[in-house]
Amino acid sequence: MICKFCGKENTDGADPPKLIIKSTLGDRVILAGNARARGSNKDIDKIVLHSQGVPDNFGDVKALSSISNWFTSPRATGKSSAHYFVNFNGDVHLLVPEDAVAWHAGTNGNKNSIGIEVAGSTNRTKFTDAQEAAVIALIADIKTRHNVKKICCHADFGKPGCPFKDGSANPFVIMLNKG
Repeated sequence: MICKFCGKENTDGADPPKLIIKSTLGDRVILAGNARARGSNKDIDKIVLHSQGVPDNFGDVKALSSISNWFTSPRATGKSSAHYFVNFNGDVHLLVPEDAVAWHAGTNGNKNSIGIEVAGSTNRTKFTDAQEAAVIALIADIKTRHNVKKICCHADFGKPGCPFKDGSANPFVIMLNKG
């Protein structure tokens, strides 16, 4: 059987992974000034993938702690956030509610997008298998609520190498856009 989400052959006959949100930061990112209410613009048409920028051997606990601290720390400059975080083991965490604008893709990419931050280094060629399965399930879930037309990388908005060396030309991103 071919998986309807990823296009790969499913040899064990199991359904695609179910999406389970492991934790949420609620509105703490917004309260820290690193995101804002979306207002009347709720026309989400793209998903933007990012790499967290930590070593690939960082570990799940440290990666989640690092991203949570970064997004909930008030700063005058360097404000950033994303809606979701996918850890090395595939756990998905809600960081910013979808009804808020996360600051993850520059002035041109934030307004109409959902940002997914994935644990690990930039300039890599692939996510872990668990991360890929979780990203596929998360994107499928987001598409049930929004009219997503394109899956992008942060590189499409001026951050080369994030999350993949080849940006949106990466085979995983190409496959996501076919689904």
